Amino acid sequence: MADDLASLWKEQQVAPFLQGSMGLRTGGRPLLKLDVAVGAILTGCLRSDGIPRPLPVEKRSELAECRAELERALADLPLDPESRAYFSRLELLAAAILKG
Repeated sequence: MADDLASLWKEQQVAPFLQGSMGLRTGGRPLLKLDVAVGAILTGCLRSDGIPRPLPVEKRSELAECRAELERALADLPLDPESRAYFSRLELLAAAILKG
């Protein structure tokens, strides 16, 4: 699991934010800002090696809220296949951290 998480995290780190997602919003928040918020929490938790570190309670709560927004975006927004893969990967990473 840790190796899968590390490789998924590395894949997400090098993936560009897709232009097809610009301007889309979920819950009133632009997807770009949601991506930045989740990425910041994951960077603090996974760093560059992809090994999870404990999250403070407030960051765990913020990540849970962001994950819910990601789930809504994946269900409700007209994402192209590349954007869907990008945000699905982000949601999987958030879910793995919240689970662990």
